[in-house]
Amino acid sequence: MRTVIIGVILALAGASLGAQTLGNGLILILAGPPGSGKTTQAEYIKKEFRIPFVSAATALKQARGWMKTSKESRAAMAGGAMLSDEGTSELMIEYIKRQDFKRGFVLDGYPATKGQAQALEQFAKELALLPPVVILLEVPDEVVRQRMADRKRADDTPANIEARIKEYHEESTALLAAYPAVRLMRVDATKPPSEVYKQIKSLLKAGN
Repeated sequence: MRTVIIGVILALAGASLGAQTLGNGLILILAGPPGSGKTTQAEYIKKEFRIPFVSAATALKQARGWMKTSKESRAAMAGGAMLSDEGTSELMIEYIKRQDFKRGFVLDGYPATKGQAQALEQFAKELALLPPVVILLEVPDEVVRQRMADRKRADDTPANIEARIKEYHEESTALLAAYPAVRLMRVDATKPPSEVYKQIKSLLKAGN
């Protein structure tokens, strides 16, 4: 099934998803529950293929100092309110434009909704980038609970852990609904990080 999916993606992109394409305009969206290792995998990809890693958390923190953001977005951030899909996409795309994005990039934390996915899709088309591909790092809830508990962070209380798992499932349902199956790769992220990365590379290079 994975080979079939990759083959269709190759046809859609009109190119191989191997190392050459990964450094020439492919957008990778890393999705997965907390503790699934998204940041670790993003750093692996960034280092090997020399493309930017764009974290939504980092981008939105830096957005406070950007003058190009709308008054609505600045007002929402100043008041601690949640940004709309449009406002979030505005800030994320502005951040991406400030990176060396033309060779492609890896995303973590964005898009989180169908509206944000549509905005990213439009951005990719406008800049002649390849269609975004989702890499879903799959980890069972019980493993997520154990990993988060093992981190021993002050804010990883049982209540917070359950809230984050619930939030992930809500967001992932919306995200996955926004992308066709042919642009979704599922990876077993219960394995050690190096083995997870081998799976990702194998999927990306399928069809070469």
